[in-house]
Amino acid sequence: MSLKRFAMLAMTAGLLVCMAGAALAQQPRFIVSSASFQERVSGLSEPIGDITLTASGNGTIPALTNLTVTLIPNRTVINNRPFVNGRNLTINGQPITGATIAYGATVPDGPLAGLSYQLVIAFANDVTIQAGSPGPPIVQPDRITIHGARVDVADSGVGVGGRIDALLTVSPPQAILFDNVTQVTVGVPNPTIVATFGPSTLLQCLNQTTTTSLTVREAAAPVFTSQAQEVAATDVPLAIGPQLPATNGTNLTVTFTGIPNGTILDIGNFRGDNPPGWPFNPGDPAWPIIGGSVLTNAFVFLNSSVPPDGGSATRWQSSTTRDLSITFRIQGDPDQGRVESVNFTFTWISTGQIPSQGLGCAKVAVRLTPFSTLPGHVTPIPRFNDPLLSGPDTYMCVVACICHLKFPFVTNQGGFDSGLAIANTTRDPYNTAAQKGRIFLHFYGQNPPATNPVVITGPINGGDTWVGLASNLAANFQGYMIARAEFQFCEGYAFIADQAFATIAQGYLAMVIPDPSQLGGRQPGFPLRGTVDLNSGSIVINDTFGERLVH
Repeated sequence: MSLKRFAMLAMTAGLLVCMAGAALAQQPRFIVSSASFQERVSGLSEPIGDITLTASGNGTIPALTNLTVTLIPNRTVINNRPFVNGRNLTINGQPITGATIAYGATVPDGPLAGLSYQLVIAFANDVTIQAGSPGPPIVQPDRITIHGARVDVADSGVGVGGRIDALLTVSPPQAILFDNVTQVTVGVPNPTIVATFGPSTLLQCLNQTTTTSLTVREAAAPVFTSQAQEVAATDVPLAIGPQLPATNGTNLTVTFTGIPNGTILDIGNFRGDNPPGWPFNPGDPAWPIIGGSVLTNAFVFLNSSVPPDGGSATRWQSSTTRDLSITFRIQGDPDQGRVESVNFTFTWISTGQIPSQGLGCAKVAVRLTPFSTLPGHVTPIPRFNDPLLSGPDTYMCVVACICHLKFPFVTNQGGFDSGLAIANTTRDPYNTAAQKGRIFLHFYGQNPPATNPVVITGPINGGDTWVGLASNLAANFQGYMIARAEFQFCEGYAFIADQAFATIAQGYLAMVIPDPSQLGGRQPGFPLRGTVDLNSGSIVINDTFGERLVH
C-alpha cells in the first residue's frame, strides 16, 4: 500500500470516529426522580407521583423516539386518559411540541383485561435538551415531567406497605441515556380510615333523648381530600377533552341498620377536628337514602378558610324498623401533611309511646366512599372499594322499661291463700318521670295456670298499686312466681294466710332481680364479687347487681 493511500484511509477513519463521537455527544442524558404518592389502598383511581427527567447532559431527543413508562406490577392499570392537549407531558412546564402520550400494553385476561399499564410517549420532532450551567449566569437544566396519571390500586395486588413502581424504557435504546436509575417508586398504598364508636341506650316507655358518637380518623395522611385537591393532583382543566378529571373529593358514608320503629334520629351539624368551634351544616342537593327516604346532603368541612353556610340539622323518624345511609362530603382544605379526624354526634329520641315505640338495637358502619368495584375508564373519580367498618351490635338500643320481682313462695294449697301486691313507685317527690305499663306474672311450681304468664293489662300507672290473690290467678298453685313489670321502680309484697286470714299469716318483701337484659343474664347475690388489695389490705365488695331480698 502506498504511503499516500494509507494516509487517506487514516484520515477517513479519524473522520468516522469524530462523527461517531459527535453523534454520541448529542444523546441527551437525564437523572430520573419521582414523587412517591401515599395511595389509598382501596382506591380504584388514585393519582400517582410525577416522574421527572432532569437533564444532566446536552443533546437532542431524535424524532421518532419512544419513551415507555411501564407500571409494576403490570396489573396496575391506568384509568383516567392522562394525555390530553399536552397537559400531562411538559418540558419546563410547557407542552412538548409534537410529543404525544398513548396507552401501551394491556392486561391480557381477568377483570382488568384490555386495560393498559403502560404509557407510550412518542416524540414526532427533535427535542433539544440543555443541561444548564452553574453560572454565571446560572441556567437551570431542562426538566421533562410526566404527570397526572391515575391508577387502580385496589385491583393491583399491591397491599399496605407495598409499592407501585414505574420502569422507563427507550426505543431506539440509545436515543436517551439515564445517569442513575430507570425504575422509580410512584406510589405506596396505605390503609384508609379507622373508626371508634360511642354507643348509648334509650328507654322505651319514656320520651328520652340520647346521643351516640362516631369518630372517623385517617389511618395515614392523606386520605381525606376535597374535590379541589383531587383536581390539583392531576392538574387537568375540567373544560378540555375526555380526560376523566376528578369528579369529587372523598366522602364518608355512615349506614345504620335495624333502627327500632318510631325512633327519631337527628342528623346534626358536623365538623372536622380543626379548626374547632365552627358548625358544619347540611346543604343541597338532596341525596337518596336506602329505604326510599331522602335526606339533605351533609358536608363535612376540614380546615375551611371561612365558616360554611348551609341549612340546619335534618330529622328523620322510622315508621318501621329500617336502615338508613347518609353520605357526607369532605370539603374545605384537608391538611395533607397530618392525620385528621371527623367527629360525629347523632341524636336519638324515643317517643315513649308503647307499642309504637319499638325495641331493639341499631347497628352502625362507616366506609370511605364513593363506593365502587368497577375498574377502567369510568366515574366517579376517585372511588373506593373500601370495607365497611362496623360498630358494636348495640350502637343505639331502645330497651324496655322493666322491673323484675321474685316472690319465692306463693301458695293456694292446704287451706292457704297468698295475697300479692306490686306498686309502681315512679311517682315521687324527686321529679322522676312517671311510667305506666303491664305486669306479667310467671308461675313456676305445682299446678301453674293454663295461661302462663298471667298478664295484668292495667296499665298500672305511676303511683298505683296492683293487688291480687293466688286463688284468683292460679288456683291450687304452690311454688314461686316472677313478676315482670313494664315500668321501673316496682316494689312487691306478699302475704300468706289461712283462708279466713284469721289464725295464721306471714308477709314478706319480694326480691329484686336486676335486669338480666342489661347484665347478660341473672346475677347471683352470693358469692359476692369484689377485689382484694393485699398491699393496702383493702377489700372492695361489688354486690350492686346481685339478686337481693330488698332494693
